[in-house]
Amino acid sequence: MKFGHSYCSLLIISGLLQSSEIYSQKPEGIKAYAIKPMVEVYEETYRGFDVVAELRYGEEVMILGEKKEWAYILYADKYKGWSKLVNFDLTAPPEIVDIYTQAFTSHSKWFPSPYGVIGWEEARLKAGRNLTVEGNIERVVVTADYYYLYMDPVGEKFRAVISVKDADEFPYPLDKFFLYREVRVSGLLKYTLHGAEMVLLYPNQIQRAYSSDPEE
Repeated sequence: MKFGHSYCSLLIISGLLQSSEIYSQKPEGIKAYAIKPMVEVYEETYRGFDVVAELRYGEEVMILGEKKEWAYILYADKYKGWSKLVNFDLTAPPEIVDIYTQAFTSHSKWFPSPYGVIGWEEARLKAGRNLTVEGNIERVVVTADYYYLYMDPVGEKFRAVISVKDADEFPYPLDKFFLYREVRVSGLLKYTLHGAEMVLLYPNQIQRAYSSDPEE
């Protein structure tokens, strides 16, 4: 998707989320639509860049400016934030009637899983199967090579593992986006010396309980 160069030239900013001019704009811009099942919106806070909202497929936004691969958007009629340009298109996407639409219209907080869903307490007993494990992330440990997301606060019954080399595939800060949140992870459940674990390679293997509202 390409946007007009003349429009872009009016909205050049010196740095991501650093331009006071772009913050002072009126809510005018180019109408666009979310084309991914769930689109993360980032905003600068005292903690750094945080995900503050998750937009639904087909949700309408206004693109107020662009910075490289990022779009500065107005969403939900009054909120502003940053998201990847590839998440949007200028043409309204077709209505979908697959599992994503069913999840949204039923007000489910989860996308349907192709696997059986179990609680993390059961994980040790069901190693060797493709499953979806549900629970709260109670602790996140970051090493030079891995992110460890523990559902078991003691760390003996279940953890999800993401390699640092794969972290760029995940469009959110892994050290805090899932911490103290209700989460589902899907994939092959293994049993190791450290207890049950699941290695996550792709973002669609993990989801936070769905909400499209900006978080405080």
